[in-house]
Amino acid sequence: MQEKYCFVVPSNIEAATCILAFKWFTQKEDVTVIVSSESNLINDLNKIKLDNFKFVYIVGFYNFKNFDLNLDKKNVYIINKKVLGMPNFKNLHLYSDGI
Repeated sequence: MQEKYCFVVPSNIEAATCILAFKWFTQKEDVTVIVSSESNLINDLNKIKLDNFKFVYIVGFYNFKNFDLNLDKKNVYIINKKVLGMPNFKNLHLYSDGI
């Protein structure tokens, strides 16, 4: 089975650079990209099955205060400089300078 990767990113140059760098360095072909916004993030994540991907990278979003979706999965990585209101999950990987 081929490894599947998913990036959930906002519509900005940093997100595009992140995806291009990932694809260039890893030479991975099966990369799903979901462009979202803070207000639509929950709806967009609900549309995909997180368990169908080896890795799900949520990059560039910071406000998870009113987040009504279980992200406590070992394949989910949240990456941003600062993250606000993150629920206490045991399995989720969080890469941030502060909460």
